[in-house]
Amino acid sequence: MATNSRSVYWVILPALISMVAAILLFTAGSQPYGEIILGNKTELAQKLLNARLTCLSSSISQWGIQKDMLIKAATKPPATPGATTTPVIPDEAKELIKNITKAQNDIKNTQKELILSGKGNIDTSLLFFSKYVFVKRDVFLSALDAKGWQQTGAYQEKTVKATLIDTTKTCLNLPGGIDANLQLRLNKRASRMAFFVDYPQFGLWIVFTIAQMILWAMVVPLLIGGIKETEIKIGNNFSLETPKIVMNTIYSILITGVFLFAIFEVLIDQKIISNVYFLDRYECRIIIYGLIGYTVASFCLGIFVTLSKQLDEVNQTAVSANKMPSTDNSLNTKYEALKNLFENSFICCALILSFCVLWTGILISAVNNTEAFRFYYLLSGKNVIPNDFVYLMGLMNTLLLLIFYIPAKIKFNNLPITQDSATAAQQNSSSGIFTALSSSMGPLLITASPILASLVQSLFKLFTNH
Repeated sequence: MATNSRSVYWVILPALISMVAAILLFTAGSQPYGEIILGNKTELAQKLLNARLTCLSSSISQWGIQKDMLIKAATKPPATPGATTTPVIPDEAKELIKNITKAQNDIKNTQKELILSGKGNIDTSLLFFSKYVFVKRDVFLSALDAKGWQQTGAYQEKTVKATLIDTTKTCLNLPGGIDANLQLRLNKRASRMAFFVDYPQFGLWIVFTIAQMILWAMVVPLLIGGIKETEIKIGNNFSLETPKIVMNTIYSILITGVFLFAIFEVLIDQKIISNVYFLDRYECRIIIYGLIGYTVASFCLGIFVTLSKQLDEVNQTAVSANKMPSTDNSLNTKYEALKNLFENSFICCALILSFCVLWTGILISAVNNTEAFRFYYLLSGKNVIPNDFVYLMGLMNTLLLLIFYIPAKIKFNNLPITQDSATAAQQNSSSGIFTALSSSMGPLLITASPILASLVQSLFKLFTNH
């Protein structure tokens, strides 16, 4: 009883420690969270609206003078001195009256927009500002880079050349555009919860971050426990030596490291998410976090490779003794124990890499939902960070799994003891077709799980957007 309790706590304790470590890793620092905002968007919109009011007032004055002149010219003096004159309003004057009425309505609406922009919550709607503030897409995108931010008072800011354009057609002599400077500002939050309330997807992301760390911490002791139980079942003749597992884990780490370097440093030649996007020192934090995650995944793959070799040794011993799992219960017990741990280690790795894809998708969606990134989407119709990157992550992790899975699985399937066990299982099953189908499709789905995870994340984003 005490042994079972102790084994349970050996899983709970690392999970608790990893949860605390994840929280500290992603909350350390003074005001680490914040987004890039359009610092002077309200002032720019008010500048344009005031220019519109001036133009409308001037247009009304000009149209009023023209209207009076047209009416005066069309109205004939009375035939009898002292008689009442009925003004004649020509069609041109009627059009001017319509323009004046429309301009007066536009003045009322513009004044309402000014009041709302100054005292209301219209600053929460980027659609309002995107009607008037225009920036070249490439200029705005390059301004989001981590370099070139200047400390201005309590904020770090950047200046972007913009043009204020009024699309109203009522004014006379409406300027084609007003040159302006749009201020991008790093809006560091004093409260993390305030940031998560404004951007709930980041709250979901941080919870998923902690959950992943807990998963990694639980996988290691569970697999180690599985190794110990398997050693008991297979006996002393086939002990799983720790040095072999360590060496295979190191080889897996090296292979995974080369693979990730080729993807993130050679193929992807720029930073996907910068330190200034939402989290201070994000790049450093994510490197530490990623190293932990991929090390645990490599540990799973190291066990997977070790068990592949161990199954080969069991097979050689069985063949030399002319025994098969279907006819020898002791051999079958050893074979099933190794096979189960062989499959479970691979499933754990696939689970880790699949969750990584979902986690990445949530992060990208959250970053694209911040103020400056949504404004860029309104300017260009494109996200700053393409959602297709999630599919790249899914494909990358699937390829990593295949690098280890294909040679080990081919070797495993060609073992005589594997073929004997599969044949016996089909003969003893009442639904042989479905058993064969599930046994062949199951590993394929597990291997492709990172790609499937990227599709699930896309569906999640689609439903949350609606």
